[in-house]
Amino acid sequence: MKTLIKPKSETSSKAETKAETKAETKAETKAETKAETKAETKAETKAETKAETKAETKIKTKIKTPFDTDISIFKKLDKREKQKLWFDFLKNPSLFFENRPAYSFLFGGTVAVFFLIAIFILYISLVDFVKSDSGLNFQNIPAEFVLVLTLFILFLPFIYFEEKKRKKIDFVEEKIPGFLRDLSGLVKNGLTIQEALNELSDPPNNFFLREIRHIGSKMRSGISFENCLDDFGKRYHSKLIQRAASVIAVAEKSGGRMSLSIESAAFDLQELVNAKKERAAKHAAYGAILFISFFLFLGISVLLIRQFGKMYAGSTFQSPESVLEMSVLIFHLLLIQAFFLGLTAGKLKTGSINTGLKHSLILMTVVCLVFMGMAFF
Repeated sequence: MKTLIKPKSETSSKAETKAETKAETKAETKAETKAETKAETKAETKAETKAETKAETKIKTKIKTPFDTDISIFKKLDKREKQKLWFDFLKNPSLFFENRPAYSFLFGGTVAVFFLIAIFILYISLVDFVKSDSGLNFQNIPAEFVLVLTLFILFLPFIYFEEKKRKKIDFVEEKIPGFLRDLSGLVKNGLTIQEALNELSDPPNNFFLREIRHIGSKMRSGISFENCLDDFGKRYHSKLIQRAASVIAVAEKSGGRMSLSIESAAFDLQELVNAKKERAAKHAAYGAILFISFFLFLGISVLLIRQFGKMYAGSTFQSPESVLEMSVLIFHLLLIQAFFLGLTAGKLKTGSINTGLKHSLILMTVVCLVFMGMAFF
């Protein structure tokens, strides 16, 4: 029998192909495993970084600095103050409006609306305002007088409580530099700030000492002195007290002693109070010039109206209606000037337009009284 003997070339080629296929499969498996391991490591690193960031954020949220605790306490206090708003109103309405003068517009606006309704009812019912034989009834009263009375009713409560609040702020700003100096001296002698506050506020005779005692009670609850002082300035809308709080905070953070930082704040505050007094004294002269010019214009206007009335009394060239129209126009101009001049005087004197409303109402009332006197005499 003949045996088939394969040539060596065929066997070697088969071995080579097998080796190549094995090498290819090994390379593919290695590449696949490398890709899988890379993908797994990437996924693991992403998961680990996410977990670490979440843990860090949780730790950060759990860990609170003293400043964060102060802010949270102030938020709770603000919420409690809003909740007891109506309780304070029922307990002491005068003190409530004194601390919040803007709320007095609710009272003044309500009374002003009822006043206008009453005027309208009297107007349509033709109720005589003066005696019938004088020829003047209620319908002949100018609308400007009604407008001035309405503004007077609307702004009078706000002016009253704003003036009381302004006096209280001025009193606090005058007392706070001396208080800080005394506090610095007690702290230098070895007392803590809370002990010094209790010493200075005993006995609490006026509202300022009661506020100092209130600051001490806040410090016992964990609030820092500069934050208590800043909150005190915000409640009284005093930028000077807030500036003192910022000076104390900066001095304390820079590493200085508390007594020295309080003393520097007292010195800075005293300089600001003196500068404020000097500015008010200088601006008072400008306010006096404004009032003198207004009354000069008022007197000249009255003389002009009187002279024109006498000149055209028996003249056929000019009708009495034109003189009346001219006097009404001057009356309107004087009312507008009185209103804005009062606001300007208040801004010059105290730096606030709110205090100028008092001067505006006084000047407008003077204009109305002068023209009423001209109508009757």
